[in-house]
Amino acid sequence: MMKVEYGRYIIEVFSYRSGGKWRPDVRLSRRSGDDVHTEQLVAPEGASLDSPAESDAYGVQLAKGVIDERG
Repeated sequence: MMKVEYGRYIIEVFSYRSGGKWRPDVRLSRRSGDDVHTEQLVAPEGASLDSPAESDAYGVQLAKGVIDERG
């Protein structure tokens, strides 16, 4: 599991094994006043990596890209 703060967001990546490879399960959370808004990102089909560390790093980069696109 990897947890990273990026801008106003908290990125959490929970990697899991699928078919002998590792895939990222990514959650983005953002606080707005007293509320916390959380959403799950789905990694592309081909995002199957060799280790949990690689999967975590991929998930963080995926989330940062989504956050940057939003501005």
